Amino acid sequence: MVKSRRSSAVTAASASGVAETLAHVVGVCVVAGACVRSLPQILRIHKSRSAKGLSLGSFTWESIGLTLVLAYNVSREYPLSTYAECIALVIQDVIVACQIFYFRHGFAKSATPFALSAVGGVAMCATLFWWLPAQPFGAQALLSLNAVAGLIVNGSRLPQIVMNLKRGNTGELSWVTQALNVCGSIARIFTTLTLTQDILNLALQVTGLLLNGTLLAQCYRTIQMRRSGELVDDDVDAVVEEPKLA
Repeated sequence: MVKSRRSSAVTAASASGVAETLAHVVGVCVVAGACVRSLPQILRIHKSRSAKGLSLGSFTWESIGLTLVLAYNVSREYPLSTYAECIALVIQDVIVACQIFYFRHGFAKSATPFALSAVGGVAMCATLFWWLPAQPFGAQALLSLNAVAGLIVNGSRLPQIVMNLKRGNTGELSWVTQALNVCGSIARIFTTLTLTQDILNLALQVTGLLLNGTLLAQCYRTIQMRRSGELVDDDVDAVVEEPKLA
C-alpha cells in the first residue's frame, strides 16, 4: 500500500515536471511568434501605402496596457518565458501606430506627436520599472495596475471590433496577425495554468481569446465577401475613422 502511494506520488511529480517543461517550451514558442505577430500587418500597410480600416486607438492602448503587464510580471519575478512576448508586441504596436498616423496625416503632422509619444513612453517606463518598485506601496500598486492593464489590453480590441462593424469589413487588418493573436491567447492560457496559476492573468487571457477570436471571425467574413465579389469598394474611412487632424 505504501509502495503504491509512493509510486503514485512519483508518477504525479513526473507528470507535473513534464507539464512544466512543455509549458516553458510553449512559452518560448509564444515569444518567438510574438516577434513576428504584427509583421504581416506592418508589411500589408507598407505595401498598400494605406492604413484603411485600422483603429489607431487599438494599437496605442494595447502598447500602453502591455507595458503595464510587463512591469507587473517583472516585479513578480515570474519566468521570462511567461511574459517576454510583451516586449516584442509593444515594439510592433508602436510601429503600426506610427504607420497609421503617417499614412493618415503625413510626415509634417506626425513629427510632433511622434516626439511627444517617445518622451511619454520613456517617462512611463522609468516610473514603472525603476521608481514604483522602490516604493513601499510599489507591489500593491503594480498589482492594481496589472488588473487595469488587462482591461486596457483587452479593451483595446473593442475600437477595432466596433470600427469593423461600422465599416462592414476589416479593411487592411491582417487576418494572419489576428490568427497569431488567437494562437498566442490559447498558449498563454496553458502556460499560466501550468507555471503561475495566477487567476487574474488567466481571466485576462480567456477574455483576450474571446475578443481575438471575434476579430479573426470578422477578418474571415471580409475575405469571404471579397471572394464572392460582395465587397468591391470598402473605402468608407471618411465615415467611421477616428477624427482627423485639422
